[in-house]
Parts: sequence; C-alpha cells; structure tokens
Amino acid sequence: MKAISPKISSQTFAILPSALAEWANTPFESVPAARGDEDTDFYGNSRPTLSIAGGIGYIPISGILLNNPNPVEKGYGAQGYDEISQMIGECESNPSVQGVVFCINSPGGSCTGLQECAATIRGMTKPASVFSNSMVCSAAFMLASQVNGEICLTPGATIGSVGVIAVFANYAAALQNEGVEANVLTSGLLKASGHPAKKMENGERSMLQSLIDAHGTAFRSAVKSKRPTIADDDMQGQVFDAATAVSKGFANRIVGGVQDTLPSDPNQAPGRGRDTLPSNPNRAATDYEAQWASSPELQRRFPAGAKSYAAFQRAEARHASRIPRSLAPAAPLSRPASPRTDAPAGEYEAQWARSAQLQADFPDAKSYAAFKRAEAKGQARRQMSGR
Repeated sequence: MKAISPKISSQTFAILPSALAEWANTPFESVPAARGDEDTDFYGNSRPTLSIAGGIGYIPISGILLNNPNPVEKGYGAQGYDEISQMIGECESNPSVQGVVFCINSPGGSCTGLQECAATIRGMTKPASVFSNSMVCSAAFMLASQVNGEICLTPGATIGSVGVIAVFANYAAALQNEGVEANVLTSGLLKASGHPAKKMENGERSMLQSLIDAHGTAFRSAVKSKRPTIADDDMQGQVFDAATAVSKGFANRIVGGVQDTLPSDPNQAPGRGRDTLPSNPNRAATDYEAQWASSPELQRRFPAGAKSYAAFQRAEARHASRIPRSLAPAAPLSRPASPRTDAPAGEYEAQWARSAQLQADFPDAKSYAAFKRAEAKGQARRQMSGR
C-alpha cells in the first residue's frame, strides 16, 4: 500500500491538481547525491533571486509555493512566501528601484501563508506588474491579481485555476485487510477529523469543507477586489490561455517578452491604459537588462550581472567591433597589443565618477576605462564562440 505523502495529506492547497499529484510523488525522504546549494536546486536550476536592472526590480515567483519551505523542499524547487515578501521589502526600501516586475512560472501552492503574501503585494507603494511566459495558476494567480499594475502574458502562457483543494486519505479498509486495527482516541468530537486511520463522518466532512470554503472565499474575494470584471463562473478552477484570459479580465495584454512589460501607475486601475514609469534615459539599457533577468543563458554568460550585459550591448551598438575589454570573452585578441595611446591613468575613471549617464551605462569605473582604452587601441573584438 502506497500512502499519500504527509506533505499534502490533510493540507489545503491553491494549486493545479496535476502539480499537487506530482509534488506528492516527490521523494522527500531521499536527497540526490549531487545536491544543490543556496544558489541552485537539486536539478541544477538557479534559486529564485531578486534582480535589479534599469531601475526595475525583477522578482521571480516559481515552482510550488510554500510557507517557510525547508532546505529539501527548496532543493526540489519550492519557493517560500517569505522569500517573495523579503524581495518585495528589498525593492520597497531601495531608492534606486522605481518599480517591480513579478516574473511568474508557478502552478500554485499552499494556502498557509498565501493571504499574508498577497497582502504584502497589495500594500506595495511602488508600481508593480506581472510577466509570464509559462503559467500563473491558483495561488500564483492570487498573488499576481494583487499588483497595482498590469498582468502581461506571452501567447503561450496559461493563467487561472482559482480554487482550493485538499486530499484526505482513508486507509481504514487497507489496514483491516492487513490485519491492523487502528484505535484513534480523542477528547473532542471532531478532533480526529481527516485522520487517515478512520472513516470520515458527516460532521467531520462538513467541518473540513467549511474550512476549504473559507479559503476559497478569501481567494475569490481578493481577486474580485482588484479585478472586479472577472465573473464568478470563471473562478471555478478553469485554466485559460492568454487570449481568453485577456478577454475575461484575468490579464491585460499579450506581449512578446519581459522587455515589453513595465509597471503601471499604481493610481490607475489595471487595464485602463499604460501610464508607465518615467522613461529611462537609455531605454535600450532597460530592455537589455530585462533580457538578462529573464534568460538563464545570459545569466550564465554574464555572471557579473544585468549591468554587465547591458554595458556589453550598448558598447557594441556604439561600434560593432568594439566592446569593453572587461566584458569580452576570455579569448586572444586578433593582433598583439600596441603601445598605449589612451588617456593618462585615472582620467577615464574620473570621467565616470563625474557623469551620471556614464554610471548608468557602465557598472563601474573600471568597465568604462577598459572600454575607452580598448576603443583607443582599436583592438576589442567580439569573440562569442566557446562561451
């Protein structure tokens, strides 16, 4: 007899049923030999971390969402509501962050901790929007629905699954077939409600159903408070494609990528236009940094961060064959170095320190100085092979 995992038995979830079943079959009792660390999970995927680029904080919401997951649960891809709230707090307190984009790929998660995290998002003072190129389902949609801006999806994304589910196993007959008699003793009539060793009585079922209904009511009320046009009939567990979601009010726009998503004015109701944040003095930089934030491959190739990738792209745009040497791949230059022809030592660093625009274009003074010296020598070449 295979028992239902205690990770899901008798607990209330706002999640896709298929994802709940998959989570129940996760071998929590065993940890892979090549286990992850603080930065990666057991599958080698990067753990969700805040990325700040071009004045925008990118907060990932991914995997199964739990209340304070343990290291093993995180290793198998779970994310904590506490982690999301912490990243929100960092963005709210950081004066360089003008707005937030939640990048979501989640089937939902536990009801425990969900309402508190939703309240944190609802109470944000900075403009916030949602982007997804995958799924925004159940608990993840409840969180998404609380932003003060838009929900933007790519054409292939899915969204919805409003509702709550709980699984209560009854092993009484199976135990009896194995010659095991279970005796459950309580000091209250409903204390053993949902215990797997006994059959559920009517009074117990009614009590547990009322608990599930309360979570469901809170879920729908939270959604309706921010998206009142969504019909009650569309909040019965259905999942919608992007186009249908827009027509039914679950999302605002279909976009090509995260670079097309900017936080909306929090004083404007969702879906009533696109009054965005003040434009960045270099909008291309914002796009490049958004690309880095949403691409594991770019994060691998440019581990120094979003600004290093943006600086690389900006420098390349200025001159196709010239890039900051500090950002170039570690490959031999096409010809030997020539005698110095650049400015005296320290001059470029001083220029960077005096210019807010240069500070926005280059992550640090050394990057700018390296670029100018390479430009003066005419030796920097793009060498992407082997990266």
